[in-house]
Amino acid sequence: MGIGGGIGANTAQTTAMIDFTGEHLSRASTVWNLNRQMSFSVGAALFTLLFNLLQQLTTTTSAYHSAFLIAALPGLLPLLTLMSLNKQPESLCNQKEN
Repeated sequence: MGIGGGIGANTAQTTAMIDFTGEHLSRASTVWNLNRQMSFSVGAALFTLLFNLLQQLTTTTSAYHSAFLIAALPGLLPLLTLMSLNKQPESLCNQKEN
């Protein structure tokens, strides 16, 4: 998970900040890192709470598996938006490079 998260986070940050320069880049990087750290903290707290609530309803193992399944589902939601992106024809992409 650490390697995948690191690769995903670095790629996302690089892509998000590709158009920033100078002082704007340092400010955007700071905001990005604050947002990332807060999201990780809130996410960990939320799923710990969810795990504890599920433990009251079922066995520990089942609660653990259910919490991870519930955590994975929102992670897959952005994949649904990929279908809405406009794909440029390859010939148009080649024209932009030249």
